[in-house]
Amino acid sequence: MVARRVEKKLRLSDEHCIYRCPHSREVITRARKKEGKEKQMKVKTVATLIFAAILGLTVSAQTYAAFPEKPITIIVGAAAGGSTDMTARMLAKQLTEILKVPVVVENKTGAGGFIAGTAVNSAAPDGYTVNVYPSSAFNLAHFLRKPPYDVFKQTPIASYGIYPFTFAVKADSKWKTFKEFLDHVKANPGQVSLSTSNPDSMENLPIWMLEEKLGLKMKLVPYQGGAPAVAAVLGGHADAFTGVGEAIPHIRDGSMRGLATYLGVRMPGLPDLPTLKELGYDVVVESRLAVYGPPGVPKDVVKILQDAFQKAMDNEDFKKICLSFEVTPSFLSSEATDKYHRDLAGKTKPILLKLGKIKD
Repeated sequence: MVARRVEKKLRLSDEHCIYRCPHSREVITRARKKEGKEKQMKVKTVATLIFAAILGLTVSAQTYAAFPEKPITIIVGAAAGGSTDMTARMLAKQLTEILKVPVVVENKTGAGGFIAGTAVNSAAPDGYTVNVYPSSAFNLAHFLRKPPYDVFKQTPIASYGIYPFTFAVKADSKWKTFKEFLDHVKANPGQVSLSTSNPDSMENLPIWMLEEKLGLKMKLVPYQGGAPAVAAVLGGHADAFTGVGEAIPHIRDGSMRGLATYLGVRMPGLPDLPTLKELGYDVVVESRLAVYGPPGVPKDVVKILQDAFQKAMDNEDFKKICLSFEVTPSFLSSEATDKYHRDLAGKTKPILLKLGKIKD
């Protein structure tokens, strides 16, 4: 363009005259060379960008098409032996066969689950480190204690089960019914101790709701998981247990007595255990087992893990473990798991406000 403008300005009536002037010829030649170089640079730049894009897509496809290539760690924030730990271990066994790499469970207890949550939050977002969360991580812990990370920014993988909620006492306890227990609590405010797996576990919510509705005062004693919380009752260190499935084997073998469940319906494996609603208390609470990865796990990797968890749930040994703890196998996709917990947080916040546990 530059060359043509210069040439046009210099053109005389005789079109060959322009070349008779040495200065003009030099100007036009330099302009044309510059224009040619600019065109070459543009072509090279476009070619480089196209090549980089193709290379990036190729590397990305190769990276995630090969997933997984090394061992995967499932972090569990509860103690070994409980329902969260045992169901995760059985899934890990099946995932090892499905994904063709070792899948191991690592217990990281303490700080009410924050140690486990922090570990997965700071892990590389490559799908090789995930964490099993209870639903309390997305409402009670989220609202009451403000973890050092935003759990809603972590990557949902799947949900594989619903916790059973049980209220139980030692078999030789003087309380034969839930009403008898509450009558004793009313007569002895603040004196009756309840062992729980975590200071912010979902099994604590129905206790707080009963305290608010009935004007009661109980003493919650948190342990690092359901198994040690049950052991505290069996050892006489706590009066009753509020929690998930850890008490169920003991209810079945007669060493503990179940008084109620917080679920909306009775558990199939414990048909004689009444719901609080049946007993006249308008209290229903549910919590899920959910798998999350660090923030930013690629969608391709999420899909591989999500499908693998769903396939692992079909295994009969997994179903047996769930039955032993009365965990209800229930699959939710990555997207559905995220929606479930966001909706649950929206429902829980007004309850906590009403109980005075948080301020708006």
